[in-house]
Amino acid sequence: MTGELYYTPRWLQTAAVNVLNNYHREANCSQLGWQIDLLSYKTQLIYKLKICATQSVSAKPEYQAFIQAQPTDDIARSFAVAISATAKQLDALIGALPEEEASADIQRATVHKLLEAYRSEGAKLARITTKLESRLAEVRRCLTAIAQTQLTTQSLESEVYREFYGN
Repeated sequence: MTGELYYTPRWLQTAAVNVLNNYHREANCSQLGWQIDLLSYKTQLIYKLKICATQSVSAKPEYQAFIQAQPTDDIARSFAVAISATAKQLDALIGALPEEEASADIQRATVHKLLEAYRSEGAKLARITTKLESRLAEVRRCLTAIAQTQLTTQSLESEVYREFYGN
């Protein structure tokens, strides 16, 4: 211990590893069974945290102010909440993993559906592109007509100006 601000006791590391290992072993059991086991692990951790908090006051003077400032129940509750949140995140991550290898028929059907969707969206995109290109050509024709009209108007204005002012 060389003046580190945060210290994770070895027993806490071991308990966390045990929770994860047991989770992986019990991943095939029901969700309710897993939650019950998780609650028992949390209870064990809270009990160990209470013991550690009371023993570490005299064993580690650099943590006395921190431990004395917070009741043991708050420390235990904080760790229990952190462990619970981590367990939920692990559960979500493991749930997001793909299941067992899908059969070749299921994979073929999925690929076929994706190809059909790709083709239909491609055809729709081609129709939209053609329609927009024709509209763009029409807009360009209109802009050309507008520019030609402006040039004609300017030339007429200059002729009228010359006729009127006699330049």
